[in-house]
Amino acid sequence: MLSLIRNNVQSFFVKAIVLIVCGVMLFFGITTYQDQGVNTLAEVGGIEVKLEAYQRYYDQTAQDLRQRYGANAQRIMEATNLKQQILSQLVNNALLLKSAQFNGLAITDEELAQWLRSNPQFLTDGRFDQHKYDELLKGMRSSSAEFEAEMRQELLAQKYLNLVGRSHLVSKEYVETLYRRDQTEMTAKIFQVEGEDLKIKAQLSPEELQAYYNGHPERFQSVGAFKLNYFLYGSSDLTGQAKVSDKALELYYKKNREKLYTEKASYQSHHILIKVAEGTNPQSARDRAGALYKQLEADPKGFEKFAKSHSEDLATAPSGGDLGRVEVGHFLPQFDAQIEKLEPGQISPPFLTRFGYHIARLDQRNNERRRSFEEVKGEIEAELVGKKAQRKLALWQENATKQLASSPLSALAQGKTITETPIFDQQTDLGPLGASAPIYAEIKKKKVGDKGVMELGANLLAYEVVQVTEPKTKPFAEVKEQVALFAQVEKEKELVAQAMTKLTQEIVDPAAFDAFSKRVNKKAEEVQFFYKDQQVGKFSAGREFVQALYELEPGQARFIAQGNMGYAAILVAKTQGDPAMGATALGRMGDEFKGQKAQVLLAGLVDELRKTTPIHYNAKLMNALEITGRP
Repeated sequence: MLSLIRNNVQSFFVKAIVLIVCGVMLFFGITTYQDQGVNTLAEVGGIEVKLEAYQRYYDQTAQDLRQRYGANAQRIMEATNLKQQILSQLVNNALLLKSAQFNGLAITDEELAQWLRSNPQFLTDGRFDQHKYDELLKGMRSSSAEFEAEMRQELLAQKYLNLVGRSHLVSKEYVETLYRRDQTEMTAKIFQVEGEDLKIKAQLSPEELQAYYNGHPERFQSVGAFKLNYFLYGSSDLTGQAKVSDKALELYYKKNREKLYTEKASYQSHHILIKVAEGTNPQSARDRAGALYKQLEADPKGFEKFAKSHSEDLATAPSGGDLGRVEVGHFLPQFDAQIEKLEPGQISPPFLTRFGYHIARLDQRNNERRRSFEEVKGEIEAELVGKKAQRKLALWQENATKQLASSPLSALAQGKTITETPIFDQQTDLGPLGASAPIYAEIKKKKVGDKGVMELGANLLAYEVVQVTEPKTKPFAEVKEQVALFAQVEKEKELVAQAMTKLTQEIVDPAAFDAFSKRVNKKAEEVQFFYKDQQVGKFSAGREFVQALYELEPGQARFIAQGNMGYAAILVAKTQGDPAMGATALGRMGDEFKGQKAQVLLAGLVDELRKTTPIHYNAKLMNALEITGRP
């Protein structure tokens, strides 16, 4: 198990597991199986995943993404299929909760009270603040009983995670070994070598060229070519068939007035974020934010400068804390509430959200505005006429495809002129039809006499294949220059790889390093780095490269080949990390490694529980919520 984690902890696979298992910390609204109804999304072995849980978790995650990525958040949510991910995480949560309960774990009243008393979200001057607690619950639209029941489940999940971590210990000696390696500081002289630096030129005989041609006939084939008879059918052929009445336009406007034609109240703002580290007293972060605020009071025009140098929101700090223009309600309620108090240009005192302490500046406020029917009538008409025309064209295409199965193209044309294309391949300009590539992709496997209808831009192309020229290998004499070029490139690539491998055996000491440096006219760059660093100076050579340098002793040289390029290096100095000098970092490394190990084990547990636990999904509710894919 240790080797599995050691080898994969930085891989995409384990990172994905960590993202999945992080849902264990969010047991929103999972209840025992007592009152299943239409608001139950899934039932997991007697535990319900409620609609309220899904909606709350989705809203929070979406809000977090908007806070971090702004205008790109919606695209990210769609690309990652966020809806399916959230339901999957909630099902995983239910499986782990069931397992925790089966193993006799529970959260006592004292454990819950201790958590509430120590949560920085509920504290004022280090003490529990009932008013702040009530306000947060109001923002979450939750009662204290509901919230505390959910927290019991979240704390139970944490207890289960800790139990798994403690039951699979990582030895102190092992962590110290990793620390020494990761904190090892090295100095090396390095230069990079490309294939062209070796000045290798391949000379091929006529026999070798002929052999390359014979061995790669597919590279020298002509593509297939076609000739079609066709006509175009488009929206101009639907004269009078796609009209929309004024009554339909007005009905569409009334139905979509709020959603499409009302610009909601919005604002533009900047912010500076000082994060509160999990499990720490928020006083330090509050003091830092307070000190920044005093500086901003003295120099309000320096807001962007302070945001770039002090904000811990990595997504907005580079742009001076710019949050762009957003609708009211886009960010957290606490953020909107502070913005509401400001006039354009004003800066807020520090205030706390779950992200940390913010200092916000309002740049511009935009009131809600509704566009009148007369303003948007033309837009609506164009949209509805276009949609109606699309439906008509789709119906025509469906009927035309069926008709062509038993009738000639002329029967479908009904008086339209049938035109013949020139013979064409995938790179031909077909004049009124444009580039041939999309047509070629449609018909490349067709034979003479085949007919069909395809979309081509805004029109439909009805066609019949009347001529096919099959692909064939071009004669050697015709492609001799091409053969020579391809063969030489491949041969030189092969020779370069062999030369790189040979260099790994030749460059083993400083004298060989210096001689090779002069031969390829490359000057070595001296760089300092730690084993844990992702990059060595300007050289992005990867972990294999760093490991190879780590294995050297000072004064030793090595050539590290990576395909058709490589790195010559000589280690100048190496100082191993001392665990005694970094007790805090060492403890954190041990905790992180145990956490990663526990997460891998929990992911395996979830997989096993999914195989043995009955899971029933509410398909109708999933369809209504547009949750696609298997959770």
